[in-house]
Amino acid sequence: MDRASRGLNDQGYLSNPEGVINLGESGFVLGFERERVYAEKGKKHVVPYTEGSTRDQVTTLFCGNAAGRMFKPLVLYDGVLHLGSIYDNTNDKLYVAVNRKGVMDHKVLTDYFRQEMLPNAPDKCVVLMDGHYSHVTNIKLFKLCIESGKDICLICLPSGQTDKLQPLDS
Repeated sequence: MDRASRGLNDQGYLSNPEGVINLGESGFVLGFERERVYAEKGKKHVVPYTEGSTRDQVTTLFCGNAAGRMFKPLVLYDGVLHLGSIYDNTNDKLYVAVNRKGVMDHKVLTDYFRQEMLPNAPDKCVVLMDGHYSHVTNIKLFKLCIESGKDICLICLPSGQTDKLQPLDS
């Protein structure tokens, strides 16, 4: 990483802390619906058994820079309909998205970059991210960054190392 950081420094990407940006996401499963609990008659304490489950997947993406500024976090729900009630009373402090599985994909990440990252990022910046497929195979994202008129360097950190290298993955 030393050679890479020297290269980024020589090209001026590390001179402005506001232009050193990190993004990282985490997925969460919300709740399990217990349809039935099987137990021996008369038992007071039982371990529930879930017969089938319904669960909601939520992904959050946090993004911030080395100067300490956090961008609006992305909250991605599973579903097909964007319900306004999901983000009522958040005072527009969340970027809310919906897709079929609630897992980050090319479209959601590219839309987030277009609407939240690019308007708020400096003209020259480096974006550090993990090796999720929505990051490394996202041609629309690469094209968006090139056509933005900004000098954006996207860096994919090595797989299995993000807990050591990526600030928002710690």
